[in-house]
Amino acid sequence: MAFQHSLVVIKNYFTATEECIDNYRFCLKSIKELLAHCVFDPYLAYELANYVDPAISPAYEEEIYAILPIIGRDKHTSLILYKDSWLVVELAPIEIVKEILMRFNQLKYEPYIEAIQSFFEKKIRRVPVATNRYSLMPIGGKNDKQTIWINAGRVSEIISNPFNSTVILDNHFKLAVERVEMRIYELMRRGFISHGVIKRDFSNLATRPTTFLFNFLNISSTEVTRKVLKEISYNDLPGKYLDFRNRYNQSYDNYQRKIFLKELDIEA
Repeated sequence: MAFQHSLVVIKNYFTATEECIDNYRFCLKSIKELLAHCVFDPYLAYELANYVDPAISPAYEEEIYAILPIIGRDKHTSLILYKDSWLVVELAPIEIVKEILMRFNQLKYEPYIEAIQSFFEKKIRRVPVATNRYSLMPIGGKNDKQTIWINAGRVSEIISNPFNSTVILDNHFKLAVERVEMRIYELMRRGFISHGVIKRDFSNLATRPTTFLFNFLNISSTEVTRKVLKEISYNDLPGKYLDFRNRYNQSYDNYQRKIFLKELDIEA
């Protein structure tokens, strides 16, 4: 009953200015009953999206808490969550994260992936998208269309189930993910390392080597984030200052070369 009632209320919020930031973006309190009773997944996001019109573009200037693909639409559609609001946009999650990289640090997605992978001892398949402000870790799904992206720095609690978990963010939004608890910790740590590597190269902060990574990244202080980053310092980041830019530039040159040869129909 709470879910259906909340959907009806949301439909009426088009004219309720106290709950609606604009015609396409809503305050989180517009779904307060859903937040209290429901754990979100792409299918629940689909039900919610049926009651709102899609925005033209995400609010890229604000920190994104999560991106959920909306399964069941003809067009690629995503629900984007912020600290106090949410909106629906006709873009696939992968398109949104690519634009985040470009807007914040003018980075192309493919060479970014290759450069970040080089900072880990073994090649990782699930690569976080990081800016100098925050990181988004990809979780679940068989392909990019089904992958949920979660802000690692805003995770406040993880409830473990036998084959999956519930991730609760610090704005009380609950997400169902197809990963066990320890795997989520691993993905979060990977997100924080990527965030630190990018922030080291793209910010001008004077930082002591012994500064805890937790403080350097300026993330939410929760039991989960403190557990993941326990005793990890700035000095523990792989590589050194400007290593990412140098590796990215090399990857970008290779990427451009492949595109050029492909246009000429020549094997690289």
